[in-house]
Order: sequence, then C-alpha cells, then structure tokens
Amino acid sequence: MPLFQNLLLGVLPRKEKNLAEPVKQTNRLLAELHNGKNTFFADPGKALLSADGASPQNEFMKDVVHPNARGYEVLEKELAVLLKKLDAKYRGGKQAGKHS
Repeated sequence: MPLFQNLLLGVLPRKEKNLAEPVKQTNRLLAELHNGKNTFFADPGKALLSADGASPQNEFMKDVVHPNARGYEVLEKELAVLLKKLDAKYRGGKQAGKHS
C-alpha cells in the first residue's frame, strides 16, 4: 500500500514588484518541507518568470495574477513532469476545454 503523498506547489509569480520577495521567501519555506518520500515540492511558476527572475513574462499572463492560456500550457508541462515522477501510471489529464 503506497504512503500518502503530499504535493506542495509554489506560489505563482505576480506582476507586483513589491510581492516578488515575499513569494520567493514563501516558496523557499515550502521547499524545506520536501523530503522526497511522502512530501514533495514543485515550483512550476518559475517557468513563467521573465529575465529579472522575479516577475512573470507578460506573454503568459492575463492580468497581474492569472495566467493566460499560454501560461497554463507552460504550467501543465511543468506539472506533468512532476506527476510522472510521483506516479508511473500518470498519462496526462484532459486538455483544457475538452471535458466530457
């Protein structure tokens, strides 16, 4: 019987510059909980970051908080890698807008 697994996800980057450091600090604290056995941390939001390493790229954001369709595609790819590591049976989810 598999152990219960916890998956912690990092806080997504925001466009407000004054929140960049609190987001980084929160994600560092969450990452410390990762033990590789039953608690895992992933920060898929890093894939959205611009060259400054703090704010998200405009091309991935709908507004100051929410990703647009391209942003969600980036996040899906990042999460799929992690989910495949956690569960060898993972074959991907339904595509957005293709729910039955």
